[in-house]
Amino acid sequence: MSLSIRKAFRFHCPVCMTVVFIFLSFFQLEAQENFALDRDAVLPYDKLSNSPAIQLHTSVKPYLDTDLKGIDDSSLNYRHFRPHGQQDSTKKKSPIRFQILPFNSLLSGGYDIKNHTAVGDAVGSVNLRFSYSNKLAIVLNCLGGYSIFPSYVDSAIKNTRVVPGIGSAYKNGNAYSYQQYTGYLSYSPNHIFNIQLGNDKNFFGDGYRSMFLSDNSASYPFLKIRTHVGPFEYVNLYTMMLDATAPSGLSKDFKRKYTSMQYLSWNVSKRINLCFFESIVWQGNDTNRVRGFDVNYLNPVAFLRPTEYSLGSADNALLGAGGKIKLPRQVQLYGQVLLDEFVLKELLAHSGWWGNKFSIQAGMKAFDLFGIKNLYMQGEVNYVRPYTYTHGSVQQNYGNYNQPLADPFGANFEEVIGILDYRYKRFIFELKGVVAFTGLDTAGSNVGQNIFLSYDTRTGGTDIYHDYGHHLGDGLKTVIGTTEFRTSYLILPSYNMKAELALTYYTLHSSGRPTQDAALISFGIKTSLYNTYHDY
Repeated sequence: MSLSIRKAFRFHCPVCMTVVFIFLSFFQLEAQENFALDRDAVLPYDKLSNSPAIQLHTSVKPYLDTDLKGIDDSSLNYRHFRPHGQQDSTKKKSPIRFQILPFNSLLSGGYDIKNHTAVGDAVGSVNLRFSYSNKLAIVLNCLGGYSIFPSYVDSAIKNTRVVPGIGSAYKNGNAYSYQQYTGYLSYSPNHIFNIQLGNDKNFFGDGYRSMFLSDNSASYPFLKIRTHVGPFEYVNLYTMMLDATAPSGLSKDFKRKYTSMQYLSWNVSKRINLCFFESIVWQGNDTNRVRGFDVNYLNPVAFLRPTEYSLGSADNALLGAGGKIKLPRQVQLYGQVLLDEFVLKELLAHSGWWGNKFSIQAGMKAFDLFGIKNLYMQGEVNYVRPYTYTHGSVQQNYGNYNQPLADPFGANFEEVIGILDYRYKRFIFELKGVVAFTGLDTAGSNVGQNIFLSYDTRTGGTDIYHDYGHHLGDGLKTVIGTTEFRTSYLILPSYNMKAELALTYYTLHSSGRPTQDAALISFGIKTSLYNTYHDY
C-alpha cells in the first residue's frame, strides 16, 4: 500500500471505521445487550457455567445476554440485570422498547473510626435503553455525584487527580464531584458476529484481577468485534485512551493513545479452556508526525508484532496466554501469564535484568464449598515484575487516565487475594482480604512500581547503567492490606438494587515510616453496573 493511501485510511478515532458498515448492516441486525460487570451479578452465572455441559467463554466480559440464554437460571434468587423485565409471552409485544430509568446509583454514609472522619456518597444516574424488534440495541448511562472518600482513597486521588474507575476529580470542599458517561450500540449481522461501538469498560480473564485487561481504569471509546465459531471466541478490541500525566492536570493537555487488542478463547474440551492475548499500544503523535489511529494495526487475525517491526516503530507490544480447568466437585483452576519483554538466558542467570518484564496469575474457585449450597471461595496470587507495563514513552505505557489497565497496583509487587461469599435467598455475605507486598518509588527514584514513569529513568540495580540487579520488592518496602466484610440485601434483583452494610480495615506500612490505616463502617443503598476498586 502506498504512503498516500495509508494516510487516506489513517483515522484519528476508531469509531469512524465502521460507520458505513453500520448502515449497510442495519436491517439484518440482531441486537444483544451487555450484562453488568458487577461481581455480585456475575458470580451466580460463574457457578452455573462451571458445569462441563455449559461452554460459556467466561473470560470475555461483559457477557452478552445471548451468551446466557443457554443457562438455566430459574433456580437463582439473584437474577441478572434485566432492565426490560419479564414480558408475558401471551401478549403482543411492541417492536419498539424504550426506557428511561432515573434511579439512585449510590446513597451511603459512613464513619472512619480510626481517623474520626465522615465518609459518604450521593450519586445519581440515568439509564436509557432503546431496542427495535430485538434487532437494534442502544444503551446510555449518565452518572454524576459527590463523594467524601476515606483518607487512603483521598490520598490516591490527590496523587493521580482521578476518581478511581471514573475519571477527572473536581475538588469541592472536602468532597469530590465527578461525572461518567458510558454506553454502546450493539448489533450482530448473524449468529457468528457481534459488533459494538461505544464508551465503556472491558475485562479479559477469570480472576478478581486481570494481567491482560481489567475494568480498573476509567471508560474509553472502543470498537469491539466478537466472532464465535464452534469452540472459539475471538475478540478484536480497538480503543482510544488518554495519557493524563500532563503536569497541568488540565484535560486540554491530555494526549491520545491507541490500542489494538486480540483475544482468543478456545474451549479445548468440556473442562479445559485456553486463551491467547496480544496488545499493541501507540501514542497519537510523536516528534515526527501526528499518527492518529494507525490502520496498519487493523489486521483482525494476524499477530501484530511483525506489523510493528515492519513499520519500524517502537510501539508497546504485550503477549499473553492463560486458561481454565473445570475440576470435579465444583472446583476451578485458572491462570494468566503476560510477557512485556523477556529473555530466557537472563532469567536463568538470575541477573535481575530490568528488561525481563512479565506478570503471572494463579487462582482457584470453589462453588458449594464443603457441600454448603451457595458458599463460594476464591483464592488468587498475582506476581508482577518491576517495569512491567511501562514504556520508554509514558504515552505508550499500559495505562489509561492515570490508572493501570491491568492490576491497580501497577508493577513490582506480589499480591494475595481471598474471597468467601455466601448467599441465602436475597442476602449476600462476603468476606474479602487483599494483601500486597511491593517496593514503592520515592522522590527521584524509579524502581519499576509506577508504570507512569519512563523505564529510561530507572534507578537502582548493581551496575552503572542500571540494567541488572532489579528484583521484586526493590525500593521502599511496603505492605498494603485491605479486609472487608459486607452484607447486602437485594431490594430489586431485576435492577441490581441493594441495601449494603460494610466494615473495612485498610493498612499501609512502609519501612521506617508511620503506618497509615483506616477503619470504616458504612451503610448505603446502591445499584451497580460496574465494580469499584479501593483495595490497593
